[in-house]
Amino acid sequence: MLSPLSIWNTLTGSSLIICWLISLLTEAILAHIAGFTISRDVWRSLEQIFASPSRARVQQLKYELHTVNMGTSSMSEYIQSVKSIVDNLAAVANLVVDLVSTLLIGLSPKYDSFVTSVNTLYCQKN
Repeated sequence: MLSPLSIWNTLTGSSLIICWLISLLTEAILAHIAGFTISRDVWRSLEQIFASPSRARVQQLKYELHTVNMGTSSMSEYIQSVKSIVDNLAAVANLVVDLVSTLLIGLSPKYDSFVTSVNTLYCQKN
């Protein structure tokens, strides 16, 4: 039987890192890294798997962006929630969003005159 010390001495550098990574992964993910012998290759493969945005996540963020509204939130809370969604979209899908239009659409009715003023100014410039 191998002692823990002999196993430790056998597993050095890249091999040790690969063993550590393998111990943390599910069988479905292990299939993607089978055959790699260098920890750098394992890490790059995992990065490609998990760094690419899923369509579902992008769609979820777009839906949140189109349905967010001020409701009973303060202006500051509302702006922060829209900014958070926009930042997440930019991070996962490199999407640029018209932040002003998005903010105006979700404002509560008490801001209708403000929205009209901004839209009028915007139309005059274009």
